[in-house]
Amino acid sequence: CPQGVFRGLQDAKTPFYATLACNALNIALEPPFIFKPLNLGVRGSALATTLAQIVPLAALLLVLQRRYHLSFRGLDLHQLGAMFAPTGFLLLRTISISAVFAAATSLVARAGPLAAAAHQVGLVRLGFCLCLLLGCCAAAFDCT
Repeated sequence: CPQGVFRGLQDAKTPFYATLACNALNIALEPPFIFKPLNLGVRGSALATTLAQIVPLAALLLVLQRRYHLSFRGLDLHQLGAMFAPTGFLLLRTISISAVFAAATSLVARAGPLAAAAHQVGLVRLGFCLCLLLGCCAAAFDCT
């Protein structure tokens, strides 16, 4: 994710503006994709959200390329693998967590809309509690 790259480069403003653009674009695209004129329903929502995320991603990659002279030509996969080697376990953890949540959501969606709604409420509360816990841990770490 280019946002993490920008944060690593001590630039929090660029990803912030990209997130704002993503949200504004998503708000603008959702109604026409879900309702009239396209009338795609849930598929339209998914398409609008995907488009709203692709545009800022492309913009962030373009800014990275121009500002830091990043080139994607002649990219050596061996060097790329060596660059990601220290974070391999973190990547494996992230993929595993995403797979578990995707599988759980898929199973719950088959149980009906009431179960899916309850699952979503539970995920939101879990996310809130985890954010609160991590915030407290960070504050405690800063105090020591």
